Amino acid sequence: MHVSSDPPTRLCVRVGASPSSLEMAPVNDDFHPIEFDSPHFTGRICVRIVHYRGITPKGQEPLDSTPYFEGRKRYFSVQIEGRFKQPWNGDDVIFGVVFERKLRLPPGADLALTIAKWIDPALTADLHADSPWAMSPILCAMNILSVHPAPCLLARDSFLKTTRIDHRGHQKTRSGLWRLSWPIAGNVDDKISNTLALPAAAEPSNAPNPAPQRKHGPLKLPPWAFGNERSLEEDNALVTEKGKPVSAENRKKHFVKASHRKEFTFSPDHVYGWDFYNRYMDIGNLQVRLPGFSVNLADYWDGQPLRYVARSRDGKVTFFVVQFELMDDAAVANS
Repeated sequence: MHVSSDPPTRLCVRVGASPSSLEMAPVNDDFHPIEFDSPHFTGRICVRIVHYRGITPKGQEPLDSTPYFEGRKRYFSVQIEGRFKQPWNGDDVIFGVVFERKLRLPPGADLALTIAKWIDPALTADLHADSPWAMSPILCAMNILSVHPAPCLLARDSFLKTTRIDHRGHQKTRSGLWRLSWPIAGNVDDKISNTLALPAAAEPSNAPNPAPQRKHGPLKLPPWAFGNERSLEEDNALVTEKGKPVSAENRKKHFVKASHRKEFTFSPDHVYGWDFYNRYMDIGNLQVRLPGFSVNLADYWDGQPLRYVARSRDGKVTFFVVQFELMDDAAVANS
């Protein structure tokens, strides 16, 4: 029997604005997301994993789970909140997984891809390429989408009526004060139009995204409002055609059509929240659990990272990255 002399590896999760600027995520500490900023996007990311026993920042004890998963069949969650620094056409922002080199695919890979395309019909992929990938427009890819006006567009105490669709599909309407916890004046971001407008009209579909008019520091985000049982819920009135909220399923169906995506613009005046979760990839136990059988990922993971990326369709701009990789403690210390 061959006994490997390689040091034992554990799961490590890193997040950030680009592959070259990643920071280790405190998995399941969903009160403390990792914040980041780039010339194109200001954001924060929280990662949750069931049965997490991987590497943690500063050698802290791993948090096995979080109440977020109670009553839900989800194995991991990536929650993002942030703002674009320039307008982007809805068809030009995509999200998915990319690899640096050819994969040794396990049995069931094609079935897994079929299931993924059934969940997200806008998904396109080539898992057999020299640099495999699977990408979808972010308007379709994300399980949960929530959009609100940016803090700089609200008076200190603004009365808003919001309607959310929870994970069971129930509609909940809430009215009340949106209270800000920071001064409003004195920031370059405050010069944005002081209106609660719907997204601006999209550019013609054959027009490129506009060149950035200015680059500045981090944009204002609202206080982080999540942790434990409190999770993101669908709240999409600012992206729908008639300004009325719809279920996450109907939002995805609407934006499957490229023409609908091209009619939408991601606005710097809005804060976008997304939750991307998975019911089949048990990343904490390195298993893919498909109907009728499961696959041990450790037998096929060849050392390259599993990298989720939000980027422009032409690949020239990256908005954020979430990277899962197997590492030994020595490699982490030297990274």
